[in-house]
Amino acid sequence: GQGVYEQQCLRCHGAKLDGNGPGSQDLIVRPADLRSHTTRSKTDWELLVAISNGVLFSPMHSFRGKLTDQQMLDVLSYIRSTAPPDITS
Repeated sequence: GQGVYEQQCLRCHGAKLDGNGPGSQDLIVRPADLRSHTTRSKTDWELLVAISNGVLFSPMHSFRGKLTDQQMLDVLSYIRSTAPPDITS
């Protein structure tokens, strides 16, 4: 998952998953901080839907057809291993 993240997600979400990737400054809507409480409290399903379908009114585009289902699951696993779910909420 880390390799796919680095190829497809890092330019916006950054190496630290903080939404401060090298391409993020050019975006009107900032990429999500994948370490934030808001993102960590989302279910795996919610995050997979965002990866697969994109997010309306944001620069997050759909990866359906660009990544396999397994690659999307691998990216989710990488995100969760780096920024685990917020189980305190």
